[in-house]
This record gives sequence, structure tokens and C-alpha cells, in this order.
Amino acid sequence: MKKEDIIKIVCEIKNNLILPWIRGIYSIDRYSIILELYSKGLKTFLILSIKKNDPRFHLLFVPKVPKELSINTAFQNLLTGHIKGGQIRDITMNYPYLALKINNTTLYTLVTDFNNLNIALLNEKDKIISSINSKMDNEIYYLSIFDKSIYSGQAIQNKCSDFTLNKSLSLEFISKKTEEYKRIIIKSMKSELKKNQKLIEKLNKEESEVDKKEFYKKCGELLKYNLQNVERGMSHIKLKDFLGNEVEIQLNPEQSPVENMESFFKKYKKLTNKEEVLRKRICEIENRTDNLKNLISKLEKLEIQLFPKKIEEIVSEITKRLELTDKKLENLIFSALIKKQSKPTKSKIKNKEPFLRLYSTTGKLMLVGRSASDNELLIKKFARGNDLWFHAEEVEGSHVVLKYNRRDEGFTEKDIEDASLIAAYYSKLRKYGEGNIVYTRCKYLNKPKESKPGFVIYHNNKIVFIKIDEARVRNILENSSLRRS
Repeated sequence: MKKEDIIKIVCEIKNNLILPWIRGIYSIDRYSIILELYSKGLKTFLILSIKKNDPRFHLLFVPKVPKELSINTAFQNLLTGHIKGGQIRDITMNYPYLALKINNTTLYTLVTDFNNLNIALLNEKDKIISSINSKMDNEIYYLSIFDKSIYSGQAIQNKCSDFTLNKSLSLEFISKKTEEYKRIIIKSMKSELKKNQKLIEKLNKEESEVDKKEFYKKCGELLKYNLQNVERGMSHIKLKDFLGNEVEIQLNPEQSPVENMESFFKKYKKLTNKEEVLRKRICEIENRTDNLKNLISKLEKLEIQLFPKKIEEIVSEITKRLELTDKKLENLIFSALIKKQSKPTKSKIKNKEPFLRLYSTTGKLMLVGRSASDNELLIKKFARGNDLWFHAEEVEGSHVVLKYNRRDEGFTEKDIEDASLIAAYYSKLRKYGEGNIVYTRCKYLNKPKESKPGFVIYHNNKIVFIKIDEARVRNILENSSLRRS
């Protein structure tokens, strides 16, 4: 970022946000941190990003940052523990370093280093606690650069009456994120298009083989009218067709003349039936291919805002704007966006758990989905065959997975009661105070093709009736919180 832009951004923030409080901390990728700020009735967000080709420090004017767009990283969790609930007392700069002075019972400094592309949290003695770029976690390095003189620079005197530059950069960021989502969706569509084109090639080859059916029919007819000339044990025979042309027919020497004749008619009938199926299938795939090309072209030109919407909202908006009627394509878009959030790297999969982590009375781990996309991810990526799955019967609610541990003796009655209680509490049964909970092993769950996110079919299940005990739920939540800390 240019020095003059940062000066203007800081000027606008300092003159229009009075001592903002930090209400939340999000990490939308491993290079960026977003702080949720609140100051005198105004809620906004501040992004700090050290992406190599797109470093950022400015406000984001969006209504919210959905939890499912935020990934859990060690640095984000550390910031949450140290500065969430704190107050930004000052913003100072000595380019290329920019510092937020944060008071949260003790004084912290959050430094953005635009030169070395790093964000670091320092304690009240200006010693590094942690940084976003662990390869540069070198205390001597930071102490030599982030000395106190950097933060005691002259305060910006310019008066900035509004958020002109911040709003401009906010719109630019939203537009970039939208284009990023569009690229992900278009890439998945192009991949599907390529699959369909390969399938058409394969089906066309099969169709060319079907053309042999007329030859098989001809062989059958010739054998039918020349059975007296055919004997068992013959491997081939030459017969003249109805136009006087000689036709060589390969025979099975182990079959009788009639059996050889019937085998040719069977091949003819089989290929005739296959031809009808192939033509219908080719027509379907060609229509789907044309539709995909049309949708890709429309999406490339479509003016739409997709950030910071939830994945379900993005899919719904795209479906509406493109007038999608193909459920398979709708699920393709959803899967592409989920994959983007959950599968870039192995380490990210490990850290990305948008679920509520709770523990039963006996200490067994329970994972609770918070949305349809979370439920989908929970079942696809985190649940294992012997884990137990819980859900409120016939009403909307969270998927709850009670994790199996082979070192334990299995699930106790209390484990099942606790997981059932949590499934009831995080469902529409909560307003009724009681209801039935279905549970089964995760290996007995099936995900139908083209079904909605979070939808599963289960079997080998049991049902337990639960009365929601608020005190017991609070006890589980409190004890789980203590275990996590």
C-alpha cells in the first residue's frame, strides 16, 4: 500500500471512529485478519491483510462476516484470547509499519509490517507474543525494528470528515472477493463441461460400434436361409447375400447352426436397444453442455455482490439470477464453495472446524454443526463410521456427532443422553421443550445425489425421547468451555 493512502485511511478512522471496541476477530484466509469494531452506535470492520499482491489496511462496510467464511487459525485464536473485548486507543505509523494500540486490562500493540508482509502482536514491553508469519517469529528481529520510537510518531493532524477512501477500498475489496467466488464457480462449471464433453466423445464411440447391428442382423438372416449348409464345428462360412455379394460369417464351432443364428439376432436386438438409450443419453449430455456454456457466459458478465454472504445465500442468489433449474448444478456450486473454504491444504483442514466443540459428562467429544453447510462438512469430512450421529426427528436442527474413541469402552447411556439433549437444544424442538431424537452410527448415513446441503438418509437407527433440561445444557456448555481453555 502507498504511504499517502495509509495516512488518509488512518486519518479517516481516527477522526470518525472514537476509541472503537473490538467485538470480534475473523480470519478469512491465512494472510488476513478482520476486526469487528463498535464505536458510539456504529459497527464496522477493519481488515489487515499482508497478501503479497494485495496488502490492505482499511475499514470494511459490510453488515457482518459470516462465521462459515472465517477459518480457525492459531494466530486468530491467539488474538481472540488477548485483544477481543479490548479498545483501540491509538493508531500510529512509521511507514512501512503501522500500529494499533489496544487496551484490554493490559496494553497490546498489533503491528502490520507492509515491508516484510507480517502482522505481529506485541505485549506492553514491546516483546513479540506471536505473528501471522511464523517463519519470521524472531524476537531480536522485532525488538530491533519495533522499538518505541516507531509508535511515538507525530499524530496525524489532517481533518477527514468522512470515510471516502475507506469506503472506496471497501467496495474494491468486496468486488475482488465477489470475482474470486465467481472464478471458483466458473472453474467448477468448466470442469463439469470438460467431463460432459469427454462423455459425449465416449458415447459417440459407443454409438459407432452400434452401427454393427445391421451386419449382425444380415448374418442372422443369411444363416436362417442357409441352415442346411451350416454344420456344428465350423469356425466360419461364406454365403452370398440377396445382392449376390459374398459375406464371410464368423461362427462359434461349439454351437449348433441354430444357436449361431440366434446369437447374431440377440446381438442385433441388444445393440438396437442400446442405440435408443445412447441417442437419448447423448441428447441429454449435449443439452447439458450447451446449458453449461450459456451459464458460464452469463456468470462471467453478471453484476452481483457475493461477499460477505453465507455459502447458502451465494448459491441461492446465483440460482435465482441464472434461473437455474438443475439441482445437480446447484449442488456443484455449493460443493465448489465448500471445498474452497475447507480443503486448500492439509493444515487448513485440520484447523477448519466451524463446529461447536462440546464434551459429554464422561468427557467424549461432540461436534455440533451450526448451519446446513457446517452439517454437510461435518458428515463429509469429520465424521467416521463408528461415530454416533444425532438429529431431531422430522424438524430442522443441527447435526450432532458423538466421536468414537477405540480406547474407551464405547458409548454410555449418559453419552447418548447428553448428545440427544444437545441435538434437541440446537433444533426447533427447543421452543417445544421436548421431542424425539434419532441416532445411528455414521456408517449408516447416506447422502442422496442432488439433495440439499445437510440432507442425509439414515437407517439402523434408534429413537430417544428427550425433555430439554436448560440447567444440564448450561453445565455441558460451561464444562466444555473450561476444557477448551
